[in-house]
Amino acid sequence: MTFQHRLLNLKCLLIIILIFQVQFSLATQLVISFNEANPAFPTNCEDSWMEEGVSLQIDDFSTQTNCNFSFSNGILYAASSILSADLSGLGFINQIEVDIRPNCADLAIRQNEENQLSNLSEQVTERQDVSLFACMQADFFAGLNLVASAANTNAITETLLFENINNLPVDNIKVQSFEGEIREIRIDYTSRPINEEKIELNFDNVNPALPNNCGETWVEEGISLQIDNYDNLPNCNFLFNNNAVKLSPAQLSLDLSSLGFISQIAIDIKNNCGDIVTNRSTFATGCTEAEFLASSSIVETVENTGFGAETLFFTNTNNVQIDNMNVKAFNSEISEIRICYISTAQACQVIPNISADAGDVYVSGTCNGVVLTSPNGMCFRMRVDNNGAFISEAVPCPGD
Repeated sequence: MTFQHRLLNLKCLLIIILIFQVQFSLATQLVISFNEANPAFPTNCEDSWMEEGVSLQIDDFSTQTNCNFSFSNGILYAASSILSADLSGLGFINQIEVDIRPNCADLAIRQNEENQLSNLSEQVTERQDVSLFACMQADFFAGLNLVASAANTNAITETLLFENINNLPVDNIKVQSFEGEIREIRIDYTSRPINEEKIELNFDNVNPALPNNCGETWVEEGISLQIDNYDNLPNCNFLFNNNAVKLSPAQLSLDLSSLGFISQIAIDIKNNCGDIVTNRSTFATGCTEAEFLASSSIVETVENTGFGAETLFFTNTNNVQIDNMNVKAFNSEISEIRICYISTAQACQVIPNISADAGDVYVSGTCNGVVLTSPNGMCFRMRVDNNGAFISEAVPCPGD
């Protein structure tokens, strides 16, 4: 085989991969059917496993219950358990369907027998009440926020449905089961752009060190951060503890100008303002607010809606070039900040250099890859991110 033929075969292969990536970015359905697990199905509660690229875990229903589960013929039997599925790596969730079969009616009869209830009609009444009272329920989350729930309405097989008509950034689902079967989970989603990247700030990987005083800066994941006074308030108080920062009061600022186009930001907080007032509901809202700025102008402000833990979301629906953000708090904790972005950094120089001889094509430069020409004459470089996902970026054509 001549070198030209090898080059042609290589280009054809990469074009097929590129077409697959484009198709994958469209609406897709993922099915979790409990048939194959990676590395294996769990044997203990709190063990996690992967199926179809989704991380799953089974936990106790509460501290007062024992977690019981088993797998058989593609069915998960769960009693006093919660199945969690992390959907954050998929993209935008359009719809979720959960096929279940509640067994709480059988549980009620066994409990009645144990209580030596002799009246059969009383058993039947109890069976109906328990089976219809949310024996199994699916909760849908956006960050820490519960956005929707669906519970069983009878004692037979049914499907719990979530339709994302409000375009919420759903990234997790928890299926609670007193006793029943989870037979299949179908997730319709639109994947994120293949060149979108994500940064997670947990206050645990800083350079050079976490600050001791207000006004000091530090860097985490390439982002410059600083804590200052909250507007004109005289005091600036903060504390780092267990990978979280408590502001009471203070302002946390992030310089995002080096990232590129910001598509979404999620901020996990715990609002503690209710602790400093007599009435817990007083001052519960507006205790923490996040400002998103473009060239020093505030584009959008999001604030907490109640007491306790929640996630503040910013979705860049107007495609504004966000370059800074401030989180202001009277008495709140920030545990994590997640930033999705598309880098607009200048592409590195294109250096055509191909080596193929009965083996693989190896590119050692992390910002280099294979350059392909599109039908309209433009050139695109194919490379991969840290997870092995393909990135396609426009570059000058070699020789131009």
